[in-house]
Amino acid sequence: MLEYIIFILSLAALLYSAKLITDSAIHFAKVLGASDFIVGATVVALGTSLPELTSSIEAMRSGLPGIVIGDVIGSNIANIALVLGITSIFYIIKTKRNILKKDIPFLFISAFATLVVLIDFKITLIEGILLLATYIAYLAYSIKIHKDHDRHKKAKLKPSSIPLFFIGVAGIIYSAKYLISSSTLIMSSLGISEAIIGFILIAIGTSLPELATSLVAARKGKTDLMIGDIIGSNTFNSLVVLGASSFIETVSAPSSFITAAIPSMLLLTVFLAYVVYDKKITKLEGATLLALYIIILAVIL
Repeated sequence: MLEYIIFILSLAALLYSAKLITDSAIHFAKVLGASDFIVGATVVALGTSLPELTSSIEAMRSGLPGIVIGDVIGSNIANIALVLGITSIFYIIKTKRNILKKDIPFLFISAFATLVVLIDFKITLIEGILLLATYIAYLAYSIKIHKDHDRHKKAKLKPSSIPLFFIGVAGIIYSAKYLISSSTLIMSSLGISEAIIGFILIAIGTSLPELATSLVAARKGKTDLMIGDIIGSNTFNSLVVLGASSFIETVSAPSSFITAAIPSMLLLTVFLAYVVYDKKITKLEGATLLALYIIILAVIL
């Protein structure tokens, strides 16, 4: 029972620390006058993906590479099907931007890159470097095509945001350590694999920042920021989290899990491209996404 309490408390601390970092980073971006989409695709996406990154690095340091694969693929699936599904049920998501033409292609590239590097069920250091290089190209591309879109007036810097940022950094590092150690105990007590623990417990938990961000953004009509966060987070997970984890040691997971999870992620990416074709996501489409998530959980389990 103690391991479950530690898991919940460390997850809460991880998410709160990520929020401190994200809020500070958003403020820094506004000081620079960045657009909604760039803030969503870069700063917010980075902030909401920090739980995945820190927990994955800690998992690699603890010799649990399966958790990394499960967390990344599980988070990507949850971001599209669970986060976007729930948000679309409460709010009709509309955007004036041509997401299908400008942004979905890189989401496809990141998903396909994940498939390619995991074709042999492991990610080596060289493959990790290539993933990180692809992310840098995506970042440069996004900033270039969106730098003049919906540009904000520059905000004034709040001095308090600087110490809050570093408090968040310290909090996220220590909470990730306890999150992984408690996950290991839970895994042992339930007798299930690393990948499943990562896919369910850690992936859903670390996707909560995306869900909170999406609901708030949709309520305020900031759909570009919300869509940018989803696309940016998934791209970050596939390219940076997996890439950075391979620097510690080769990342691997059971072939049975990968052969079920990767096609599910690709299927959802294709479906996302379909639902945003008319620049809106309806309540029915949101319910369909949520239903697909439940089906995927049943298949993988």
